[in-house]
Amino acid sequence: MGIFTLKNPEKTMKTKNLYIFLAIVLSVFSASAQQAKKVYFGGNLGFSFGSETSVMVEPTVLYGFSQYFKLGGGVSYRYVSSDRYDYSDNIYGARAIAMATPLPYINISVDYGMYHRTTRISSGEKIRDGWIPSLSPAIGVNIPVGRGFVSIGAGYDVLYDASTSVYSNAWIPMVSFYF
Repeated sequence: MGIFTLKNPEKTMKTKNLYIFLAIVLSVFSASAQQAKKVYFGGNLGFSFGSETSVMVEPTVLYGFSQYFKLGGGVSYRYVSSDRYDYSDNIYGARAIAMATPLPYINISVDYGMYHRTTRISSGEKIRDGWIPSLSPAIGVNIPVGRGFVSIGAGYDVLYDASTSVYSNAWIPMVSFYF
């Protein structure tokens, strides 16, 4: 007999399988933890009140492929009403976002959105109802906050049409939060 002999080969095999299983499980959890560090949740919130009321909610998810490039998407809802012009808008849609960070703290992004807009006057009559695209290249500054960041910048809707756009102007100020 050799120096090393197995007293119970079946028990040894079960122990080996248990170690292999634990190694696989820990690897999966480690990989998913690494993936979670690349996912950013956030978006935009906006509101104003007065003769014109405006509420905007745009939750967004970004995935960081590298420290230089993020890609994501989100949904959007906006409600606007005006006492002055006697109308209300309900706008909802989806958006896709690509963001590059070529220099520390500087981001360049492109936001493509497809929005459904319904405009009604006070009698309830629909005066506008349809889908509207928006394509907005933008530049901004990223301010680190914990693991995430706040992005402050401006974009320009290249598909802007004063009579149909979901924005009141082609220039769009932007403040976004991601964590």
